[in-house]
Amino acid sequence: MKRTMGIFLLGVLVCPILAFANSVITTGHLIEELTDMYQLTEFPEVNYKLVQFSSFDRRSVQRLHADWFSNSDGFGSEPIPGFLSVLKEEKDGNDGEYLLADVNGPGAIVRFWTAAIKGNVRMYLDDEEKPIYEGPAESFFRFPYNSFINGTGITEELLKGSLYQRDSAYCPMPFAKSCKIVWIGKKRDIHFYHLMVRIYENGTVVQTFSPDDLKKSEKEIIRVCNTLKNPDDMLADEKLERTPIQSELSYREESSIWSNKAGPGAVVYMKLRVKDFVPSQTFREIILRIYADGIKEPLVDSPLADFFSAVPGINPYRSLPMEITADGWFISRFIMPYQKEMNITLRNLTQNTLSVDGEISSQPYEWNPQLSMYFCARWKGSDALWVRVSRPHDLPFLYAKGKGCLVGAVSHVFNPSPIPTSGGNWWGEGDEKIFVDRDVVPSIFGTGSEDFYNYSWSATDIFYYPYCGQPRNDGPGNRGFVSNFRWLFLDKIPFNEYMAFSLELLIHEEVFNLGYARIAYYYARPETTDDHAPIPDRIYNPLTAQEDWSWLPAPKGAAHKAIYYQAEDCLVSADGTELMSSYMWAGRGLCLWKPKQAGDILSFKIHVPEEGDYDVRLVCALSPQSGSVQVLWDDKLITPQPVNLYDEHHLLSREFNFGKQQISVGEHTLTLKYSDNEPKHIGIDFIWLQPVK
Repeated sequence: MKRTMGIFLLGVLVCPILAFANSVITTGHLIEELTDMYQLTEFPEVNYKLVQFSSFDRRSVQRLHADWFSNSDGFGSEPIPGFLSVLKEEKDGNDGEYLLADVNGPGAIVRFWTAAIKGNVRMYLDDEEKPIYEGPAESFFRFPYNSFINGTGITEELLKGSLYQRDSAYCPMPFAKSCKIVWIGKKRDIHFYHLMVRIYENGTVVQTFSPDDLKKSEKEIIRVCNTLKNPDDMLADEKLERTPIQSELSYREESSIWSNKAGPGAVVYMKLRVKDFVPSQTFREIILRIYADGIKEPLVDSPLADFFSAVPGINPYRSLPMEITADGWFISRFIMPYQKEMNITLRNLTQNTLSVDGEISSQPYEWNPQLSMYFCARWKGSDALWVRVSRPHDLPFLYAKGKGCLVGAVSHVFNPSPIPTSGGNWWGEGDEKIFVDRDVVPSIFGTGSEDFYNYSWSATDIFYYPYCGQPRNDGPGNRGFVSNFRWLFLDKIPFNEYMAFSLELLIHEEVFNLGYARIAYYYARPETTDDHAPIPDRIYNPLTAQEDWSWLPAPKGAAHKAIYYQAEDCLVSADGTELMSSYMWAGRGLCLWKPKQAGDILSFKIHVPEEGDYDVRLVCALSPQSGSVQVLWDDKLITPQPVNLYDEHHLLSREFNFGKQQISVGEHTLTLKYSDNEPKHIGIDFIWLQPVK
């Protein structure tokens, strides 16, 4: 790892001082922070407050008020427009002008996000009369550097997946005196936005962003982008003390797998694998704890897989500080400093002896008495919740008193909603609310849980980027187990006195037995305390908490008036099929068909009670063993191309919509025709006719 702000003296790491006390904060300095793991370990010496300008519902101003959970936050025509102010009213059909952000003093934009935004944007820096950017708002929020890369070696392809991640962008733009951003459009039009801005103390010397900065910092930007895409490169040139791990974990024992009493030092890499994994387990039966410097409470206290951001089981993904590989390795690249000693333990609650192997790497670290911080990650779980639209909640992630920096968060949701579409089973309508120090209203107020996690529109796909991802989403819609993560580097949130970080639990339709586990990852000065409570020995595991998780799809939400047919109940012939039961599958289970060759067919008899136009849909299993099929309705092919049900790593439930068909009342046949040459599996959960106008 190249430590751009640190130096090595006699083999001892001197942690970076990102104060720039004797220099100027520049675009280049901020670019370096994007991959600098070490800068997270010290409190910023140049103090700043991180704020978020967003389209949040302006009625939400007081915790004990009926409007606290209001949710008109960007669709347009909100009761109170989602802007700082109206600069120019709309008139005679012409666009109005609305103030999105206004900062007087030194600062830096560090994160952009939008789900969708119409209109145009003008951005002014340092009270200049001419805007540094004037153009489409969508381009400004999604691809902020694209307007400035001509004449450089920086390409859009390089920025994609590195500085541009899903619906967010990490493109620092510092300013010395002021920043003003104006949206030009119609307030009835869609306008979701986040702008995260560092506001530095007066007197901080900042070099204002200009297009020339990208040319000057071209090599550094290219290096950072490549590191974001290939995080293993960070440790390639490091001199590390690598300790192999091989440990047997007995039932209920807390076993030390690594310790070091020759501090100061830091763990910089952790790679663990449990050899004797049982599929019905979630890895919540193994508790990871990390202790340091005689502190009685663990700095890290979490079920193993929850800490690594994806549960249950093995869900492969790669991000900058965390990774899970397809062959079961859990990897952390977070830097974990200690002054004298550190001890890493695992507690086995599975009633079986387990074997763990891996590697933990460390190196010397110079502890700065004024700035250095401990790495903390402490799990919270809320189980068997009855959640209603009319009764949302603020779920606490971190309430801390003291001094530190928030650097990440994960949400692990178990959502047993019977509605098979996101337009009904979506769990994440709620906003993040982060109070810092003496805030009266949150410094960070968001527009939806997925927006906080850098995506939008309750998306169901599996994805991951250097700072964000959704490595698990069972489906259909957002049903079953869902894991989201986000890491905060350039947008880390410092607090000098206090932080209260919560995320609303706000859903589309009532659901019973919802589970919501979460972790806030943060670095803390030694004087900091938080709201952590001990983890119980019996952590709620939905896979074993109930013998019967059977369910039937409900015709609610976006599936209003839907007609469902369980695949196992309408087979013309059950030859070559079997049932597979699980919380994922409706009715008596998944109808698993094992065709032998291309051209094999499986047919279902469907009784349609009323003539009309219907979308014909199937809810099927995606898996590593699945093949491809074509779909016919009454012998008419309704899939121009075969439907591919293969997924390399996951078992997923997904809806496939084959479009509108005019269907008469009475008996009909839906037929699957196998497309592959070699035998594979085809899993069909249920058939779904959705009335359409």
